[in-house]
Amino acid sequence: SFVPVVNAYLIDAIELTDSQSDMGSDYIRFQTYNFYMNKVNVDFVSLFFGNGFPQEDSLYGSIVKKGVDQGFIFAGFGLIGFAVIFGILSLLLLVSAVVRAVFIKTPLAQQYLGVYLFYVLISSITTVELYRIGILGIIGLVFYMIELSNLKKIKKKIKNLL
Repeated sequence: SFVPVVNAYLIDAIELTDSQSDMGSDYIRFQTYNFYMNKVNVDFVSLFFGNGFPQEDSLYGSIVKKGVDQGFIFAGFGLIGFAVIFGILSLLLLVSAVVRAVFIKTPLAQQYLGVYLFYVLISSITTVELYRIGILGIIGLVFYMIELSNLKKIKKKIKNLL
């Protein structure tokens, strides 16, 4: 914040947030939330299981496309946006897998893996980071590396017992 360019950016971001929060129900995030909760996910079943990624040639896809044309983008909601499209069940499963991997004990040399997953999870509160295109492959590799580090630890314990 001591760098003039960074400080100016931060001040502009704070002023923009203040001016947008004063808009009340005209604020784009409130409008987006109302659109996805009242027009897209109209019942508990669609919210729990999700409707899937919208395809333009379907009725659901055309409804979402009209919303996107008005500026209602589900990715702007982070994890809530994920739940809107893919369902609460999918969100709970994905987040629980990441949280479990964050808290698995790993050797000191591999603790960066849990820290990385924690970063991705925290940044996903307001961004699309946890379900960005290609990120699930990276998360899968991180899960695999965590598993490998634990297998080495287990093999070492077994070897010491013998």
